[in-house]
Amino acid sequence: MTVDANRRTKLIGTAIAAPFAIIASLATLSVMNPNATKPAATPQPSRSGGRIGATTPVPMTAPKLPPEQAQACLALISQLPAQLRDLPARRVSEGPEQNAAYGDPPLTIQCGGKDVELDPTAKIWIISDVCWYAEIGESSTVWQTLDRKVQVTVTIPAAYAPSGQASGQWAAALSAPLVSAMPSKPTRYDCGPA
Repeated sequence: MTVDANRRTKLIGTAIAAPFAIIASLATLSVMNPNATKPAATPQPSRSGGRIGATTPVPMTAPKLPPEQAQACLALISQLPAQLRDLPARRVSEGPEQNAAYGDPPLTIQCGGKDVELDPTAKIWIISDVCWYAEIGESSTVWQTLDRKVQVTVTIPAAYAPSGQASGQWAAALSAPLVSAMPSKPTRYDCGPA
């Protein structure tokens, strides 16, 4: 075989082998990192109706609180989970030491504010040792504590609980941090022992 024929044979062999080498390399890469060839995921609806991964801060107000209330709110916020059921925590526009939010549409928690004054015949809910009043609206249900030293308001969009009473399950998910961080107080409502 001449030098030219040898060179031609090597070039043909390389031309045939190169595509197979590239395919083998890609296959090895996808086995080592199965997500390498997948497109980036887009936010999807969660089981409860909210989009996962909302990144904009949730608009909330943060009234100035007396030092004792501010300290109690900070203790509560610090004990809230990073995820509430299947809703990830979100940033808030004001008062991260007294406000929290989860999911999209945002479920919000606001610590501090005026105590609720209710009619004596109002329906009171005792959920996991926390006394609540629920104001059921079309777009959301607002739950307010009645027996905590600092008033806590939880607003639950109807997307997560179409019937207002069903939203009590979300309030129940917050009871453990409330009982742990926020001392109870005597109340004129029938909330059981204070």
